[in-house]
Amino acid sequence: MENHHHYRHDQQKRRKQISVLIAVGCCCIGILFACLKFGVFNLEKSVEASSSKGEVLSEASSEVSSEEAGTDDFSPGNISWEKDENGVHLDVPYLDQDDLLPSGCELVSTLMLLEYYHYSYTVDDIIDNLDMGNLSEIDDPNYDYAGPSPEECFVGNPLNGDGFGCFPPVIQKMMNRLLKGGQQAVDTSGESLDDLAKQYLDQGKPVLVWTTILWGDAYPSDTWLLAKPGVYSIPEEDVSSSLITDQTYTWPANEHCVVFVGYDEDDFYFNDPYADSGTIACSKEQANQCYETMGYRSLAVE
Repeated sequence: MENHHHYRHDQQKRRKQISVLIAVGCCCIGILFACLKFGVFNLEKSVEASSSKGEVLSEASSEVSSEEAGTDDFSPGNISWEKDENGVHLDVPYLDQDDLLPSGCELVSTLMLLEYYHYSYTVDDIIDNLDMGNLSEIDDPNYDYAGPSPEECFVGNPLNGDGFGCFPPVIQKMMNRLLKGGQQAVDTSGESLDDLAKQYLDQGKPVLVWTTILWGDAYPSDTWLLAKPGVYSIPEEDVSSSLITDQTYTWPANEHCVVFVGYDEDDFYFNDPYADSGTIACSKEQANQCYETMGYRSLAVE
């Protein structure tokens, strides 16, 4: 009887263990099913929520280095901006040209634009991808110098205060060597500031704008004979050669480049790299006048 009692006890014990194992197994299966079902559901809801947030004027975020930006599948980083009934303000990082390139307002403004799109390029990256040229002394009775057009390359040295500068086609070429992920620089010259605000700022896209230093007057300064297209520097031994044309170029003193970052009912707003000016407000009338003085020159990224 005692052995029979132990046998029945063992059977009951095994039945209990099997029952417990079955119950635990069922619980695990139930938990796994719930995770799969509701986890996917929540992921789908999360994606839907993220899509709906696109209406809040923002794009997906990604921080990139200049090395990562060199990959073909690079996607530009997040951009966000504020727009209301009064206007738009884009949060474009500010840089002071005095600390970087004393004569390179166009280049420092370009760096601000690139940082806004979360590229991490440096001054060296900009210089390495920039077409640059200089003026050469020549033997001519009317002109002391010959050199390239600022429509072709940056004239002078941006690293010191003696450089001249360049215009949108030069910056466009340089930026298109750096932009990735389908982005491209577009020469928007000829557009009014109001049109640029509607076409670009309202879409969260800042614009490079050529204007004047401290919103003052531009005036004719140095004049030189133009070198032939594609000639950025004339060797000393060829100062009277066929590399020089009979056409001239006169530099507009006080030329400047800023980043157009916002507007409201009365003013336009710009990141001005000159003398650590920061983000400044300029009356629409004054801004339009200086922009017109510099030939309605501008550039944006699309």
